Amino acid sequence: MALPTSIEQTELDRAKLSPADVTWKRGICGICPAGCWVEVGLSDGKLVDIKADSGHSLGMICRRGRHAPEIIYSEHRLRHPMQRVGPKGTHEFRRITWDHAYDVIVENLAKIKRESGPEAVAIYTGRGAFELSLCDMFQPKGVAVSSASNVLFPFGSPNTMGVGALCYASFAMIAPHVTMGRMLVNMFTDMENAEMLVVWGANPATDSPPLDMHRLEAAAKRGADIVVIDPRRTDTATRTNAQWVPIRPGTDAALALSMIEVMLDEELYDEDFAERWCHGFDELATYVQHFRPEVAEDITGVPADTIRDLARRICSATGACPVMYTGLEYSNSGIQSIRAVHALFALAGQLDVPGGVGLAMLNSHFPINRSCNQENPSLDLAAAREKSVLEGEPYRIRGLLVHGASLLTSWPQTRLWRETLSKLDFLVCIDRQLTADAAYADIVLPATTMFEIDSYMVYGPIFRLREKVVEPVGEARNDYLIMAELAQRLGYGQLYPQTEEDLIRSALDGSGYTLEDVKEAGGWVKLHTPMMEYKKWEKGGLREDGEPGFDTPTGKFEIWSTTLEEYGYPVSDRAVPPGVQFRRPAAHRFPLTASWHQGAPEGQPGAHRRAECRGRPSKRHRHRRPRGSADSPWRRAVPRRVQHGRWDAGGTQGVAGVERQRADRPRQLRRDLRVSGLQGFALRRREDRRGHRGHPSLGRGGRAGVRPDPGASRRAKPKAAEAHLPGQQRHHSGGGRGQGGHAALPGR
Repeated sequence: MALPTSIEQTELDRAKLSPADVTWKRGICGICPAGCWVEVGLSDGKLVDIKADSGHSLGMICRRGRHAPEIIYSEHRLRHPMQRVGPKGTHEFRRITWDHAYDVIVENLAKIKRESGPEAVAIYTGRGAFELSLCDMFQPKGVAVSSASNVLFPFGSPNTMGVGALCYASFAMIAPHVTMGRMLVNMFTDMENAEMLVVWGANPATDSPPLDMHRLEAAAKRGADIVVIDPRRTDTATRTNAQWVPIRPGTDAALALSMIEVMLDEELYDEDFAERWCHGFDELATYVQHFRPEVAEDITGVPADTIRDLARRICSATGACPVMYTGLEYSNSGIQSIRAVHALFALAGQLDVPGGVGLAMLNSHFPINRSCNQENPSLDLAAAREKSVLEGEPYRIRGLLVHGASLLTSWPQTRLWRETLSKLDFLVCIDRQLTADAAYADIVLPATTMFEIDSYMVYGPIFRLREKVVEPVGEARNDYLIMAELAQRLGYGQLYPQTEEDLIRSALDGSGYTLEDVKEAGGWVKLHTPMMEYKKWEKGGLREDGEPGFDTPTGKFEIWSTTLEEYGYPVSDRAVPPGVQFRRPAAHRFPLTASWHQGAPEGQPGAHRRAECRGRPSKRHRHRRPRGSADSPWRRAVPRRVQHGRWDAGGTQGVAGVERQRADRPRQLRRDLRVSGLQGFALRRREDRRGHRGHPSLGRGGRAGVRPDPGASRRAKPKAAEAHLPGQQRHHSGGGRGQGGHAALPGR
C-alpha cells in the first residue's frame, strides 16, 4: 500500500482495505501532547486508521487526530538529519548521519562557549516539544510545571525560553498563582455540575483534545445556561446555542471589573468571603467604581444592560464557572485580565463549590520522579530575547536550539524574528517537518511523532504507558532521546535516563508502582484519591501545613497581589484598543480593531473569515494554497459573526507554507506594538500629534476608557502591578484577540 500523502489519498487507501487487512490496537494518540485514548488500525506495520477508544471516558479524537496517517507518513516528514548547504533563508540541505550532526552541534556549541561563554547559547521549545516525559525530565528544577528545557543548564547556559510565554505561563501559572496560590494543574472547571458556563475568549470547538467541547455540548443538552464572550460568534456558540456576547478585543478585564461593580453595587457578592478571605478587597471596591456598566459599554462594546444581567446570573446560579484559554492571554495585560475573571467568580461565591471553579484536593495527582531536573545556573544572567542577538544586550546570543517550535509563525513582527534568526552564528531545528525557522538552520534533526515512541502519560491520578504503535519513519528519533544524547555528547549524559525503558522506570520511582506493576494492570494504574471537599480554604485543605487559608503570602485570596508587589512591577497599562476610545478625527478614519485567529486547515477556503470594509462589499477573492486554489464564496463585508468595529484577519499557522502566505501574514502589520512588563509583550509608545509620550487615547491628566470621577482625587488611588515572576522569560508576544489594552486589577 502506498504511503498516504494527502487527506484524499488517505481516504482512498482506507476504502481499499478490507476489515481483515486491519488489526486494531488500543493506544494513546500521538499527534499532539494531549494524550487522548484511541484505537489504531494497523496494516503491514503501518497506521492506516484511527478512532476514539469507546471503552474509556478519555477516549476521544479531534480532527487532526483523525488524519494521523496523513501526518505520520506525509511526504513532508523529516526522515534524516540534514545540514544546510545553501544560503540562510533557503531550505537547501544535504543528508548527513546522526553522528555527524551531533559532531557539528557539539563543535559549534563548544566554540561559542570558548569565545563568548556558555550563556551565548540558548534553547527555545514549542508545543512540538510538549511530550510529557520530555517536559518532566528536562524542566528546570524547583518549577511546579514547565515546558522549558534544562538541557543546557549543565553546559552553563541559563537561557531557556519557549512558546509558553505566549499563553500558558500567564493563564495557567502566574495569574492563578499570584492570586490564590494555585496553578492550572490543580484547578478544574466543574462543568458537569454547573448551572451556568461562561466560555470566555476560548473556542473549544477547535481544541485538541476536544474534551471541553464534548462537556459543553452535554451541558447544553441538560439545559445549562451557556454564554460565549468573544469578538466572533464561534462554532462553540453555534453548536451549544449559547448567548453570544460580542466584545471589543482587549477589553475583557474592563468587562469583568464592571460586573464586579454591579455585584458590589447591588450587594450580590459573597460578603463573608470578601471580608474574611480576600486581601485588597477595599482597594478593588474603590477601583471598580471607574467601570460602571455605562462606562464599560463605551470601552467593551457590551451593552450596560447585558453587563448587569450577566453579573446577576453569575451570582444567582447554582454553580457557575468560566471556560477559558486561549484568548485573554493574547493581549498586553492578559494576566491582570485573567486575575479579574478569577476575582469575579470568587466574589460571586463560585470558587471551590459544586459547579464552580474547582480546586483539586492535595496529593491527588500521580507523583512523577523528577530528580534529574537541573537548576538554572544563573537566573540573573538569563537574557534570551531578540535584542541579545541583534544588539548584544546585555550580551550576544550566538547559538540557538529550536525544539518543536517555529518563532516565525508564533510571534508578531515576523521580519524582526527573520532578521534575528539570520544573525545567529549557529541554529539547530528539531521537528517533524521543515518549519519556517528551518530555512535559517545549520542543522535540522528529524523527530518522531508520539505514535513512534515508548513513554507515559499522566491524567490527574492516572498513570498510563504510552506504547509505540508503529516504527519511526526513516531515521527519526524520540524527542526525549535526542536531548538525552545531546547531553551525553556534551559530557553530562549521566544526569538523565538514556533509554526509553530507563526513563519510564525513573519516572515511576517513588510512586509505589514499578513498570512491571503497570504492565500487569493492563498498561495503566490509578491512585486512590480522597473524597472531594469544598471551600477548602476554611478547612486547611489548600496548604501543605494544614492551616486554613490560601497558599499565598497573606493566606488569603490576593486581589492585591503581594507577590507582584514584592518584585516591584510597575503600574499596569489601562489603555483600551487603538481606535476605540479615540475622540479625534483619526478615530473616524480608522474605526476598526484588527484581530486574527488560527484558521481552518490549509487548503480549505473557509480559513479566511470575512473582514469589515465599511459595509461595502468588494470583489470576490481567490484562496491559493500549496494544494490548490479555490474561489471564496464570500465577499468582504460586515459579517454577523464578527463584532461591529473589528477586522478579523483570518489565516493559518502552518509550517513552511508558500512565500506569499509567509510574506502577507497579518502579524507583520503590527509594527507599533505596546508591551506588558508582566508578559513581555512588545511595547513601543509613540508620540501623539501634540508631542506627548504615551498612548494616543490618553488625554491630558486622564486615563483611557475611564470617565472623570469627581471624587477620585479625594480617594486613595491604588497602584496596579504586572510583571514576570522570577525565571519567566520576557518575550514579544501576539495572539488571536488583538493587541488592545486591558484594565487591570489593583496591586501595589
